[in-house]
Amino acid sequence: MSKMKRIGIDTEALKEHFGKKIMELEEEKRKVKHKNENKESKYCLQKYQDVHGQKLKALEAQILDLKKKQENQVQLLKQKEKSEETAKKLQDEIQYIKAQKVQLQHKMKQEAEQFRQWKASREKELLQLKKFAWRELQIATDNFSERNVLGQGGFWKVYKGVLPDGTNIAVKRNCPTMVKRSTSSLANSGSKSLSAIYR
Repeated sequence: MSKMKRIGIDTEALKEHFGKKIMELEEEKRKVKHKNENKESKYCLQKYQDVHGQKLKALEAQILDLKKKQENQVQLLKQKEKSEETAKKLQDEIQYIKAQKVQLQHKMKQEAEQFRQWKASREKELLQLKKFAWRELQIATDNFSERNVLGQGGFWKVYKGVLPDGTNIAVKRNCPTMVKRSTSSLANSGSKSLSAIYR
């Protein structure tokens, strides 16, 4: 704001300076004309007219030159004012982007912490899941009866079951055809590929 005020003062000062010069030249021009009009001698009058005519032309050229300089100075000041406004806008945009960056970094840290806490919570829940014996699941699903099938995918079937305490569960198990084809080693070792979840 102080720069804007200073530019406005400079412009007014230039206008006042050039205005005074123009007024002085106009006054001198008027005096020369007045002197020309008061000469009695035709010879002197002609001589003075020639001399002062040249002076008038020179003064008019100076006035024109001063006016051009004044216009140029005003244009330069306007350009300077515009450049300063543009620079200020750019600076404001930079500060805004920096603030956005800080906010984004803070948000990313918060989300990373939330994810870490969620992951730790999930891992804790998984550790607390109850592990079932194969025989328990056979009993709960009536030996994986087809009437207890809830649904199936490409390689899995999901069975409903009930534990001795009345808790309903769902058990996901390899399809029998897949067990025969690719899990003979697991069957021979007594291992079963399945999972159980509470409902």
